[in-house]
Amino acid sequence: MSEVYRFEDIQKYYIAGKRGILDDLLKIPKVYVKALDGVSLSVPAGKVVAVVGESGSGKTTLGKIAVTLEKQTGGKVIFNGIEVGKNTYWDVRKHVDMVFQNPATSLNPKMKVKDIVQESIMNLPVEEKKSFEEEAKSRGISMEKLLVEKVKESISQVGLIYDEVKNKQARELSGGQVQRVAIARSIIKHPDVLVLDEPTSALDESIQAQVLNILVDLQEKLKLTYIFITHNILVARYISDYIIVLYAGKIVEYGPSEEVLTKPLHPYTQLLLSSVPTTESKDVKPPVGDVPSLINLPSGCRFHPRCPFVMEKCRSVDPELRTQGDYQVACWLYE
Repeated sequence: MSEVYRFEDIQKYYIAGKRGILDDLLKIPKVYVKALDGVSLSVPAGKVVAVVGESGSGKTTLGKIAVTLEKQTGGKVIFNGIEVGKNTYWDVRKHVDMVFQNPATSLNPKMKVKDIVQESIMNLPVEEKKSFEEEAKSRGISMEKLLVEKVKESISQVGLIYDEVKNKQARELSGGQVQRVAIARSIIKHPDVLVLDEPTSALDESIQAQVLNILVDLQEKLKLTYIFITHNILVARYISDYIIVLYAGKIVEYGPSEEVLTKPLHPYTQLLLSSVPTTESKDVKPPVGDVPSLINLPSGCRFHPRCPFVMEKCRSVDPELRTQGDYQVACWLYE
């Protein structure tokens, strides 16, 4: 199976707090927030990979690195066989787009919907626009008319009626409609990959289902690869082919969704699943304890202060990902 992304030992550290000249003169050590700390994974082409974890686990940071909104502190990102760096950003950006959690903050409230959707094409470098100009020329139509057709097509694909929304501003639309416009803007340039950062979490449950169904249809119809970021493991179950479980900046479990969800190996994954109500049982058991500080991480396995199966080794040695059948787990229970 071909891969579209490969992340190799990705670290992303942020300096905690503000530093002044005096801090540097006195050589006060820098304190870092370790948002990602050694993440390695492969994203298969044409599949949906869900990234699951609590707030602060590093999910959004990974997504931003994938679309080049953030640069990793260490490690490599390989996209379609090319290492991503300053000189290759546009090789990624012309094939990848991102849908953010809150569309109300990612869309210009003063722009009309038709202008928002075509913005993705208008913001492309001159060289990247040539394919659209050549298409217009080959069809004997103007670039303006081609853009109108592309906008109509994208808006229709997300279940909106072009004539009803084209001249409206984002602030005049409902939350579900605004998120659909954000998705339309992302697919208009025909990307290969969409990074979806909690795309349904800000919506009512009934609207969530509609948007998820649209995303499933688009993924199949357009042969897209999704990196789907979510804290909701039920959403991950519905949409994904593979699931990555992140905890405090590290992968603790990764594999085919059905196997990870029906036979979870890592205690953290087991606790996440036990916190979700089912048709058989409405009793939920949320994970005990608090998410660790990314500034002062626990020694050894970062989950050990919350783990019901903690052993002495867990307190001092951080486990590496180990292969278990078709998937991987980082836990000393499977030594």
